[in-house]
Amino acid sequence: YGQTFALLKGEKTLGQLFEPEVLRFVAETCLLFKTIFQAYADIPTASGGEGHMSMKALLRFCKDFGLFPDKVDYQTLNWIYMSAEGDNGRKDARKLSLSNPKVPVSEPQQPPSEKGPQKGRQKRRNAAAASAIPPEDGLVYLNHWLKGHLSWMAKDHMSEEEIRSCFILTAMDDWMLSHNLKVVDVFSHIDKTGKGSFTDKDLALVVDFMDFEDPPTQQDITGLAALLRPPPGIVARRDSTASIPESQAGGRSPVPAAGAQMMLFPETISEQVIDFATLQMALIAARLAKEKRSRLTNCFLKDFAKMTKVESKASIFLRELLATLEYRKITPESLFRMFDTDNSGFLTAGNLTVQAHALMRMREKSSVVAVEDPFDIIDKSPEDKIMLQEFIDLLEEVKEANRIREMNHEEKHPLFIVASSVQPGAPSKRRIFGQRAFVETLLKIGLLHLNSHATALQEQLSSVHKLLWLFLFLHWHFDCSQRKVAAMLREMPPSRPASQPPSRPSSRPMSRSRPLSRGDNRRRFPKHLPPLRRLLARHPLLFAAFEGAPVETPEWATHSEELADVLLHNCLRQIEADGSRILAQGPKSLDRVLLAVA
Repeated sequence: YGQTFALLKGEKTLGQLFEPEVLRFVAETCLLFKTIFQAYADIPTASGGEGHMSMKALLRFCKDFGLFPDKVDYQTLNWIYMSAEGDNGRKDARKLSLSNPKVPVSEPQQPPSEKGPQKGRQKRRNAAAASAIPPEDGLVYLNHWLKGHLSWMAKDHMSEEEIRSCFILTAMDDWMLSHNLKVVDVFSHIDKTGKGSFTDKDLALVVDFMDFEDPPTQQDITGLAALLRPPPGIVARRDSTASIPESQAGGRSPVPAAGAQMMLFPETISEQVIDFATLQMALIAARLAKEKRSRLTNCFLKDFAKMTKVESKASIFLRELLATLEYRKITPESLFRMFDTDNSGFLTAGNLTVQAHALMRMREKSSVVAVEDPFDIIDKSPEDKIMLQEFIDLLEEVKEANRIREMNHEEKHPLFIVASSVQPGAPSKRRIFGQRAFVETLLKIGLLHLNSHATALQEQLSSVHKLLWLFLFLHWHFDCSQRKVAAMLREMPPSRPASQPPSRPSSRPMSRSRPLSRGDNRRRFPKHLPPLRRLLARHPLLFAAFEGAPVETPEWATHSEELADVLLHNCLRQIEADGSRILAQGPKSLDRVLLAVA
C-alpha cells in the first residue's frame, strides 16, 4: 500500500507540472529561481556553468525560506531530490562517473601481500624505501605544520600580493565552513582524473564560483596560485635532441625518435599542479591568522571553546553583566557612577567585581557568582584602578561581539551540521543537480504540501494557484528576514568619533569598515557572505520588484487545432529526429520528453 500511495502521489504531482498554466508560471519565474539557485549552489563544475546543488545546500535553502521542516520533512525532501531530473548529458558528469573517487590515480592499489617469509621481507623493503625518502622541509606556524614553500604565510611583514592572497584564502575558508564542505568536496566535479590536484585555471573557476564581495581579479588569483604552487619537480621526457630530421619526417617538424632515451627535466609552469593537501594546509593557516587578528581587536569574537582561561572568565562575567544592565535598562555609565559613591572617577577592580556580583545575584538564573578576577583581561589586579572609559569600552566590545555573532549566526538544522547524516558534498556521481532540477524540486514541495497537508479549501485550489501560494510564502519569509536584518542594523551603536581616542590599545577598532589594501588603488579585500545575506544585500527587491519574464510561444502552439494533439505530434517528431526510442522511465520517457518540448 505504501509503495502504491507513493507512486500515485508522484504521478499526480508530475501530472500537475504538465498543466499549461503551470508551464507558463515556470517560464515567467525562471529568472527569479535562477537568482536563488546561483546563491545556494555549492559545488562548481568543470564546465564553469551554473554549478551543482548538493542535498545540504537544498536543505539550507529550505531552512532559510521556512520550508523545512514545517512544510516538508527530510524523507520527502530527499525523495524529491533524488527523483528530480538532473543534467545527465553533461560531459563532466559522464567522465566523473567513470573515475573511482576511493582509488586515486596517483596511488594505485597494491596487490595483497603473500603469506610466509615474503610478507616480512616486503615490510622490510617498504621500510627501507620510506627511510630513503628525504623529509620535506617546513615550519610550525601557530601550532600548525606548513610546507616550506608556504613560509610566506608566517612572515611578519608581507608584501601587498601576499596580504591579498592571505585574505583570499580567508574568504575561501569562510565559504567552505559556511557550506560545511572540504577541499575535496569543492573540487569533486573538477578533478575528473581523481589525482587530488588542480591547476591555476581550476582555482580561478572555483574562486569565481564562490562569488565573494569585492571579488579578486585574475591577477590576484594568478599571484595566489604562484604562492601555493610547490617548487618545480622532476619529470621524465624523451630527449628532444634525439629526433628524426625534418627531411626524413616528410616536411613536418622534427619528432622524437622511437628509441630516444628518457631524460629527467624540471617541470614547466604548465605542468605544475597544486594538490588538495597544500590548499587545505594554507586554508587552515589563513584561519589561524584570522583568529590571531581578532584577538588583537576584540577577543570576545572568538569561539568560547578557543578562549584562554582569562578570556573565558571575562567573557562570562561581562556578558552576564551586560544582560543584567539591559534587563534593568541601565547604561554602563550610570552603573559606574552609581558604584562610584565618592565621585572619584575610578573604582578598584575588586570593588567593581563585588558590587557587580551583588547586582547580578538579584537576577534569577545568574551563573557568574564564582567568577573571580574578571578584569585580568586588561591586566588589572583587584587593587588596580579602572577608569570609566575603560569600563565602557569593555562592555562595548562585548556588545559588539554579541551583535556580530547574531548577524553572522545561521540557524542550522542538526541534519545540516552533521554532514555524514545528510550526504557528502557531491551526493551523486551520475548527474548534476542544476537549475532545472532545483525548479522541479521547489514546485513539487509546494504541490505536495498543499495536496496532502493543507486545509480543505487549499486542496481544492488549482495547481497554478497552489504555486502562487508558494511564491507568496517565499516572498513573505524573505521580507521577514529583511526586516530582521534592518532591526539589527538600527540597534547598532554609533561609531566612536575620531576625536575620542580609545582608552587602551587593544580596544575595538575606530571604524567598522572592511580593511583596505596598502596599494595606491586601496581596493577592499574579498569577503564571503552567506547565501541569504547575499540575496538580501544584492537583491533587496527580489520578490517585490518581480516582473514575469516574457514567454515566447513556439510556432507550433499558434495553430487553431487542439493543442494536446499538436504537442504530442511535435514530441514524436523530435523523438524521430533524435533517433531514440521511448523508455519506461528516465529522461527518455514520454512524460519527460513532453515536458521538455512544452
